[in-house]
Amino acid sequence: MKMRVIIKWFLDKLGIKKEDVPRILIATAITICLLLGIYFLGSKFLLAMWIVNALLLGIVLIVIWIIAGFAIFKSLSVIAAELSLLVFLAQAYCETHIRSVSGDDALKTLIAIGIFYIIVAFLRSLIKESKTRYKVIGKDEKSWKKTATITLYLIFTILFIWDISLIVYPIINSLCVYQK
Repeated sequence: MKMRVIIKWFLDKLGIKKEDVPRILIATAITICLLLGIYFLGSKFLLAMWIVNALLLGIVLIVIWIIAGFAIFKSLSVIAAELSLLVFLAQAYCETHIRSVSGDDALKTLIAIGIFYIIVAFLRSLIKESKTRYKVIGKDEKSWKKTATITLYLIFTILFIWDISLIVYPIINSLCVYQK
């Protein structure tokens, strides 16, 4: 009983709240384990810690990359039918033997309007999905962890969009109306 009073007095003196005690105990236990590991294992332990840190960082990056990928592919599934229909119509027109300048211009206009519609629908879906992901992160005040997570999410999202454009651009560019 007396030990509990001493601990309470000590925590009050340090200004530590009761809900912070488990975190402090975990941090203290980890610190003790690290110091014992360094003492008994030396430089091998430090090398192992670098490897563990690199693996943990890699896992965090992969998780953020997967979350960004899910958002992109969910948004891509919204526009997949429109994009497929546009490419199908354009390729079907290119396969016909009856082509004219006005038909080529009409197809170019259809492709331009279709691509604009698809980009807007894709971005609307992506923004909606990203807002859902943003809510998962939480409504904490601005912290470096939240900023880093959002930044990595945006970088991976932009990289996925770039990858998709690298695939779609040659398909559209190889249509007969753009070949001279």
